[in-house]
Amino acid sequence: PCTEEGVLSAGCSLTNLTLLEDCLCTNDTLLSGMSTCVQTSCPFSEQVTTGSLLIATCAAFPIESRVSDLGFGLHYWDVQVANAAHLLQIFYAVEIIYTWVKLVAKASIILLYMRVFTARWFHLVCYGCLCYCGLSVISFTFVIAFQCRPVEAIWNHFIVGQCLDVNAIGYAGAVLSIVEDIVLVLLPIPELRKLQISARQRIGVGLMFGLASFATVTSMIRLKYLVQFSKTFDATYDNVNTVVWSLIEATCIIVCGSLPPLRPWFGKLVVSISTLKTRRPGDAGSAIPGKRNITN
Repeated sequence: PCTEEGVLSAGCSLTNLTLLEDCLCTNDTLLSGMSTCVQTSCPFSEQVTTGSLLIATCAAFPIESRVSDLGFGLHYWDVQVANAAHLLQIFYAVEIIYTWVKLVAKASIILLYMRVFTARWFHLVCYGCLCYCGLSVISFTFVIAFQCRPVEAIWNHFIVGQCLDVNAIGYAGAVLSIVEDIVLVLLPIPELRKLQISARQRIGVGLMFGLASFATVTSMIRLKYLVQFSKTFDATYDNVNTVVWSLIEATCIIVCGSLPPLRPWFGKLVVSISTLKTRRPGDAGSAIPGKRNITN
């Protein structure tokens, strides 16, 4: 009924296959409405049948894609049925890996703080932050890993299982991540104010904190797309922005934690560039074996 009503409401012909293809396969609004109707009113087996028929019908038409092999980045109705389970398995694994990547990056920043600042109260707070982050990630790992019973129901929708509210899990994780990022930015400020450092060093510290602040902003932007994604029926296409901002967030945290250890390397790089700029073109000749500079 969903497909028939959608096709008729759009004025498409049901008697001429060529006209039906031209009307249906290029109309994303129509396809989106039909997909929403099928997902909300049909069992999964009928969803698979409808999707297979649509892909076969529109095989000659180009597919709007954001680059994907298995189907991530394609519209939900363009994803091959054979790839759907594999795609969900990969996404399931990446969700767990993502939480641990952020934990390692944030833990490295906290440990760096503990190396720089020696105040006892500060170390106690850092230990508390490490324990909180560790327990939080372990908790979310279990929640994500066992969000459905049986677990296979996460990627095999032919199995009828009992699942937790994935959107609620995503919201909770995003909000806690934002709080953690804000704490990481604010935590060293009291100790930094006590340091007697040069203006150049203050600029370097400011840049590092600016990057850390940007990581917090990316977490907020990710939450915005997460809210939008929770209302979609085109999951494989609309989840792209959420994943992209998740990667940006994790990358910012990793880079921020890596900047202080890389400082000596950047110093050598600046010296090397300065040396190249100040070297005169005539100096290169004196470095060639067998040649001597002759002066009158």
